[in-house]
Amino acid sequence: MTDSELYESFDARVWAKEFVRIVTANPTIPTDEGTMTTWFASALMRGYDEHWWRTKEYKRQVRRALVPWWKRLFVPLERFGH
Repeated sequence: MTDSELYESFDARVWAKEFVRIVTANPTIPTDEGTMTTWFASALMRGYDEHWWRTKEYKRQVRRALVPWWKRLFVPLERFGH
């Protein structure tokens, strides 16, 4: 699995499976609290980002940045975000 495929997933099972695969393939990777915290913080932030990308406020901000003010009435929010 590539990094981009992992980051596109919001499924905790996918993150756990990838973690087990990486640790099994590389037994020198530590599984101490710091490493585990970093790994699962990434998974949690992925979930937070997904939630933010689905909000109307995020879509409005993206539309505001990409679409001139005079065209905004004609460009629906559904075209922005994930």
